[in-house]
Amino acid sequence: MIIQNLNLSLGTQVIFKNCNLRLDDNCKVGLIGINGAGKTTLFKLITKQLSPDSGEIILNKNSHIGYLSQTIDFNQINPNISVLEFIKSGRPIEQLEATLHSIEEALSQNDNNVDNLLREYSKISSLLDFWDRYEADSIVEKIIKGLNISEELLNLKLSSLSGGEKSKIAFAKLLYSKPTTLLLDEPTNHLDKQSREWCIEYLKSYKGQILIISHDYDFLDSIVDKILYIDKQSHNISLFNGNYTTFKKIYEEIKLSNSRLVKKQENEENKLIRIINNLEGTSGKRKKMAFSKEKALEILRQNKVERIEDSKVANIRLIADGDQNKTPLSIQNLYFSYGLTPLLRNINLSIASHERILIAGNNGVGKSTLLKLIVRELKPQRGDITLGTKTKIAYYDQEQYEINHTNKTILEYFQQIGHTQKEIRAVLSRYLFWGDQLDKRISVLSPGEKCRLSFAKLSLQKSNLMILDEPTNHLDFDTQNTIANNLNEYNGTIILVSHNPDFVEKLNINKMLILPNGKMIYYDRKLLEIIQKNNQNKLNYK
Repeated sequence: MIIQNLNLSLGTQVIFKNCNLRLDDNCKVGLIGINGAGKTTLFKLITKQLSPDSGEIILNKNSHIGYLSQTIDFNQINPNISVLEFIKSGRPIEQLEATLHSIEEALSQNDNNVDNLLREYSKISSLLDFWDRYEADSIVEKIIKGLNISEELLNLKLSSLSGGEKSKIAFAKLLYSKPTTLLLDEPTNHLDKQSREWCIEYLKSYKGQILIISHDYDFLDSIVDKILYIDKQSHNISLFNGNYTTFKKIYEEIKLSNSRLVKKQENEENKLIRIINNLEGTSGKRKKMAFSKEKALEILRQNKVERIEDSKVANIRLIADGDQNKTPLSIQNLYFSYGLTPLLRNINLSIASHERILIAGNNGVGKSTLLKLIVRELKPQRGDITLGTKTKIAYYDQEQYEINHTNKTILEYFQQIGHTQKEIRAVLSRYLFWGDQLDKRISVLSPGEKCRLSFAKLSLQKSNLMILDEPTNHLDFDTQNTIANNLNEYNGTIILVSHNPDFVEKLNINKMLILPNGKMIYYDRKLLEIIQKNNQNKLNYK
């Protein structure tokens, strides 16, 4: 892959400026940069979902790009096909075999076009060899087992999948489709520990080019041999040898060297200004010296090195309404199903004020569905969900449906919430949105920027019951820490779904609700890891 003189702006914001890069065919590269720097945008340029303003990205003639997006869109896919059919559609083996059979039939009946039919037969046979016609079943079985996709899930229709399940099966199809270049955008968001470990080993031995965007730095360290750094300040890209840990050490040295050079230039600039000021109004040789120093100052300023600024972190502030019920939420005999398939059965729950509850269980057991029932996006078929009279809910939706389906600018979106311009601008600035950025369309924001926007909205709601569905997806490590620190100070009740055990550990969770059996137990990290690794239906909770 070669990037030549790449330039791109989205609205008034410059994303890439005169970027050049060459990547070897089998390199494994981690993409690093703050939220909004252009990591996902670069993937969209490579896959031609976006076109640059100028310059080009040159791919090898036989490149086959496989792209795993952070947001999985199944709207263009037949919802009635099974998960297994969807995964196996990653290789066109059935279609090619059908074509080969048609050619064989034609050859047995037609002598007039034999040469053309034989050429076509040879071409199709070569394609079937490329797609590993005879080994394909064992290959797909290896991927399914590695990603911990159950037999039950394989037989489900696409329409019945949860968000986490969609991500996992999209990943399985991508790996099975045998791309020469893998573009992976936050691939570990919905992977359990066992699947993540298998994925690391699979990608380490993958014969092809891999580019990974991930805030899971241990995951990057295990796989990549190069880091592509996208600098939001300079709008340029730089390639470093080594993994993420190596890059961090190198980058700290670069920042230190930059700081020294900037300081040296500042001292030189101040020295020249003092000399020029002292020589002002003079004549003869002193006037010539003043002119020489003015030229030197002009050259210095033209070649001035910009200071590398430290990345800003959102100042997240979630404040609970002080007046709360003793029992903000209770659930009695809850039952919910999609079609004829029961998902939640006989769920009973009573949450006390200020409790912190983690909902745990495998993908597809109904964690996000339960949250949607609580916030009344869905209605239960049986049972009751009762909110306290003083309960005020703020809900963070992992799929961010509303934000992902609006064409409004940031300011327009927040104006409809019903706060003053002063309140809106003050809150948005804490979440790193200000000035001209407020006129940006939300549709052009990166996934990480959309997450920050969602938290900005939560902070305006001043709830006393915070419901969070995978709040750390797409966010950098520093922002995750900021959220955790703020939630520790949040004086309300929290219900959380998260696959991020390190984040969960920081929140002082009191209890875990285990799905699908509905048992409430005291929080235990070791038990949580067992639940994520095994089928919790086989465990006995005391």
